[in-house]
Amino acid sequence: MIESKNITVKLNDAVIINDVSFKIEKGGCIGIIGPNGSGKTTLLRSLLGQLKLSSGDILIEGHPMSRFSLNQLAQKVAWVSSELHCMFNYSVLDIVKMGRFPYHRGFFDSLSVDDAVLEKLLELTELSHLKHKPFNQLSSGEKQRVQLAKALAQEPSILLLDEPISHLDLKHQENFLNIVRRKNRDEDLTILMVSHHIEAIAKVCSRVIFLKEGRLVKEGLTSLVLSDSNIKGLFGL
Repeated sequence: MIESKNITVKLNDAVIINDVSFKIEKGGCIGIIGPNGSGKTTLLRSLLGQLKLSSGDILIEGHPMSRFSLNQLAQKVAWVSSELHCMFNYSVLDIVKMGRFPYHRGFFDSLSVDDAVLEKLLELTELSHLKHKPFNQLSSGEKQRVQLAKALAQEPSILLLDEPISHLDLKHQENFLNIVRRKNRDEDLTILMVSHHIEAIAKVCSRVIFLKEGRLVKEGLTSLVLSDSNIKGLFGL
């Protein structure tokens, strides 16, 4: 479960997220839709603990986020970003392994379960044949799949997705969404997904949030909220 309680986020004195509140129970899935610049990525980064709140609070499983250490938080929350850069040219396997770090006692520590978890995830994301390839030599779509494998390697209870299929072809978009749906349905993985692909939100998410100019302007069941009139109103069409 994750809950946003009246959170406000300011960057350089500009209000990016303005008094936003919502709650997702364990195993829930919410899609976040809004125009460019509405604060969607900032909201996810706040929920990940990357940005300082100007006011409000974020609860993870009923506890304030501030009570969790970085390792504890990384065991609870993972994310797949739309940014695909890597400062060091690690291999696919090296990057996916990084998802296991929250469970290690030291940088060079490893657990017996790690190898089995990693191989399963590489197979799931169709990356087994690329596991020794340098990350910076991959296509954008392959990099996005590596990010998903790394996030799932954290074995989180909450997964944040920021434009997760923006670099994928149609086949891999469908595969990605199927993986996310199965994790949500079969393992009660709680999911928040930001996407301009409204059809993807409709396939995966049971509830939808509309974000505009940093404010939550509409929330409800996907079947009710994703109407033509609501979407046109949100985007000013």
